[in-house]
Amino acid sequence: MQPPVPITLVTPCYKTPMYFLERLMIGISRAKHDVEWILVDDSPNSDEVKEFSRRAGQVLPNFQLISHAENSGIRESYISGFKNARGTFVGILDHDDEIEAEKLISIIKLTNYNEYDILYTNEAKFNHLIKEEYIKPSFDILSALYYFYPHHITFFKSDLTRDIIRSSSLLRKSSTAFDIALWYEYLGAIVKNGARSLHLPYTTYGWRVHEDSTASSIDQKPTNLIERRALAEEFLNRYEDNTLAIFNRTDVPFVISGQFGLDYENVYEYADQYFDVQWCTVKNNCVTITKVSEVYSSLRSIVRQIPLGYLSNTDLADEIYISGHSHVGYESGHICNVPFLRSVKTLPDGPYLRFRSKRMTSLPSGGVRRFEILVAGER
Repeated sequence: MQPPVPITLVTPCYKTPMYFLERLMIGISRAKHDVEWILVDDSPNSDEVKEFSRRAGQVLPNFQLISHAENSGIRESYISGFKNARGTFVGILDHDDEIEAEKLISIIKLTNYNEYDILYTNEAKFNHLIKEEYIKPSFDILSALYYFYPHHITFFKSDLTRDIIRSSSLLRKSSTAFDIALWYEYLGAIVKNGARSLHLPYTTYGWRVHEDSTASSIDQKPTNLIERRALAEEFLNRYEDNTLAIFNRTDVPFVISGQFGLDYENVYEYADQYFDVQWCTVKNNCVTITKVSEVYSSLRSIVRQIPLGYLSNTDLADEIYISGHSHVGYESGHICNVPFLRSVKTLPDGPYLRFRSKRMTSLPSGGVRRFEILVAGER
């Protein structure tokens, strides 16, 4: 039995211009022995797609065509493709985008990719006039709640993805935001084993800008934005024992924001449900427990934005620190005002609010795993 190819690409199509499909085939053909391409056709009885698929099958040894008898929507197309994926990893390749598969595979093969839960690359928006690169941030389990920045292109473990499809309630509730529902379910599945991610810092995916594309404006799909908010709320309610509120940000609609622990007027009482909350001072990386300092009143608004119930359900961090200088510049790569986690071995001197895991009754043999919560600043 042949080993699986490293990756499967799933492309739903519905009345897709043949030019787009031809461009995809050219990009994939340069790595045809290492990439499986599944084309899911929602254009019933399309002779054009049938003829294209006949030619694609002659060029690509790992090509599959799945034809639906009727257009059942984008969610069902993705599910059909993911269920039939034979690659170790599977990812979404939209019908109007482009991919440099040869470059992608050459990079993946230099890694121990089987050891990771998520692989993702950089992307570029493009058309005949522009090319705008997006260098993705480093992955962490906090910022990943607020927006799906690894998308274009993210690869998920195929077997785990199929398990999620069989059991997920979120996927059943999504119609236009399948990728967001899958992202949350996948995040929930991997977060306890470390959420091992590999950011491949190369631009291998092209997101085409045209009149009907979300690359042009995500506001074209208001239902998608409504679903994003609802999916985030349902996912986080699994972890939070207190009232929460989730919003689409007005400045960046595809990013959510949240308020947590709304049953508590004092946000630190909410935090104490999940962590031992301590005020401390760090000097030369030594931590001294102190009395409450004025700096901590300025942290209330930040703490209110953090889903501490969710973070407490992970085994990634023994201690989490927030300082009065938690805003950092755009060097994080994140959109402004998105909170994120950063692993730290040495903390800068100063006052901090510390959240200590209630599960940590003694010092771990491998040392304390420390993280800092920071907030992305302006560009």
